[in-house]
Formats: sequence, C-alpha cells, structure tokens
Amino acid sequence: MTAPKEQLLLMLFDGAIRFAEQARGKIEARDIEASHNQLVRAKAIIVELMCSLDKRVGDAIYNNLMGLYNFIYMRLVEANFR
Repeated sequence: MTAPKEQLLLMLFDGAIRFAEQARGKIEARDIEASHNQLVRAKAIIVELMCSLDKRVGDAIYNNLMGLYNFIYMRLVEANFR
C-alpha cells in the first residue's frame, strides 16, 4: 500500500511473468487444474494492467501498450483452452 506506482507496476509484471511460467510448467506436466489456476492469475494481472493504463501517457503509447496487453491476454486465453 505504501509502494510507489512504478514499483507496483513492476510487481504486477513480475507476478504475471511468474504465473505464466508456472502455468507453462504445469501444462508440460499435464496438470490441467493447476495450469488453469496459474493462467487465471496471470490473466487477472493483465486485466489490472489494462484497467490502470492512463490515457494521459499519449495516444501512441496508450495504443501500443493496450495492444500488447490485449495480445498477451489472448495468448493466455488460448493457452487455457488448449
């Protein structure tokens, strides 16, 4: 609660990467339930990043980041379906 915004964003990125890597390991181990749980956690973080994106950063940066977050989110959804 007392961390600066920049540090909180880094923590979110780290969490999303960690959960996605854990999900990959669970997928390789054929642990469907655990992989699903990790992918859901990673998707929740990406949604949080999308919601916290401020349009005041400028149109180009906003659109690029939103496109990147959307791509990552869709890849996580696809991994969960497979």
